Amino acid sequence: MKKIIFFFLTFSLLAACDDFLEESPPTGLTSDKLNDLVTMRALNNGAYKNFREFYAYATTIPSLAIGDSFMLPNDGAGNYINATTWATTGFSQVLTGEMYNSSMSAFHNVNYIINADITNMAGTENEKNAVLGDAHLIKAVLNFTVDKFFTRNASGNSFPLLNTVVGPNEKVSLSTSIALRAQAETDIELARQYLKQSAGVNTYMAATAFAAKIYFFHKKYDLAYERANEVITSGQFSLESDMSNIYLNGDTSTETILTIVTDLTDTTPSNWGGYATVNFDRFEASKSTGLFTLNPYSLVAQLRNADPSDLRFTQLFEEKDGFVFMASKYPTNETDQIIVRLPEMYLTRAESNIMNSNSVTSTDVADINVVKNRAGAADTITGTPSASAMLDIIYNERSKELCFELFDRLLNSVRLEKDIVDQNGSTYSYGDYINKLYYPFPQEEIDYHNFEE
Repeated sequence: MKKIIFFFLTFSLLAACDDFLEESPPTGLTSDKLNDLVTMRALNNGAYKNFREFYAYATTIPSLAIGDSFMLPNDGAGNYINATTWATTGFSQVLTGEMYNSSMSAFHNVNYIINADITNMAGTENEKNAVLGDAHLIKAVLNFTVDKFFTRNASGNSFPLLNTVVGPNEKVSLSTSIALRAQAETDIELARQYLKQSAGVNTYMAATAFAAKIYFFHKKYDLAYERANEVITSGQFSLESDMSNIYLNGDTSTETILTIVTDLTDTTPSNWGGYATVNFDRFEASKSTGLFTLNPYSLVAQLRNADPSDLRFTQLFEEKDGFVFMASKYPTNETDQIIVRLPEMYLTRAESNIMNSNSVTSTDVADINVVKNRAGAADTITGTPSASAMLDIIYNERSKELCFELFDRLLNSVRLEKDIVDQNGSTYSYGDYINKLYYPFPQEEIDYHNFEE
């Protein structure tokens, strides 16, 4: 399997663990009964569920923040979030507290596994490798993600670095972006090592693809190239001919590599009243019940206007009631969240190669044209552009291909220090927004742990 999947855990052990983790402030697991592989797998499954709760927000908030989308004035319940001011005022704690808490819970689950005496547990080496591989993959993704969203650019302070199980009354300290990045790299390579021996819920290629993402956004382009190249040349994935099939098929699509599978049988409530319901149906093409619409001032809208026949717009966007909705990227309430898919690997391999060498090869051009040709783009590349011109092409291509998929557009704009816009067309430079667009910690956590940002 190539997915992050979530199970509805019905046995009392996990229910007790979930209750324990829901204390405020979040605390770790200390039960001396958590000492077999069945329980280790259950802890991973619990972490996957927490993971889902975090990523429930990662499609909408970053796209609003960067100005790719805006929210209609009324979603039917009077809930209007004015994202126009985020670039100057920063995010609200109301939006980010659930993400902090779900991340803490997931960290505690996987740290219990990683620090457990798995060597002496009953089971085969393959079973043990699978459990450890999944745990390190989750931890790598978590550290990568919290670094990107909770780091304060001015100070470098960020989310706590959690490598052990934290007791009920223990306090934690803020870490640094440097430490979180190093830990993410360590864990993703451990995940690759274990999953290469035996696949768990996830696979070696899923870990390798996410490693490419980590190194790319850490600007370690030589390693990003190697990992992306390994995924592409494995031959395990292929582009869909019909782009709408990517999102309809989700985890089973031929080009998805790492996916959060939506499980509607898991009825665990969240602050959003259910993961799938809020995030997916609000992209629907309806002025009265849809919510997230394309900002006409955004880069994505400009790219759409420049090539309106591009299938990434004609097949996935829908114009209605004077608005443009991303209806077919999230077609149903059962839509899976795609974290990495094959086109990203082509884009990453090409850009990483150019960043390393400051030159463009025919393979780099071919990588971008593979993505363009599948979309029927009118601007396929001929000849060999200069490095600077090619990097501009790739930035636009990545913007078209990966818009409204988790947080790529925001992270990529930050990586390259690009301007962003708001829903009124006002422009914000990197210097304007970089010290504002980070997630605040919940106030109760600041007070309890004495966080000083």
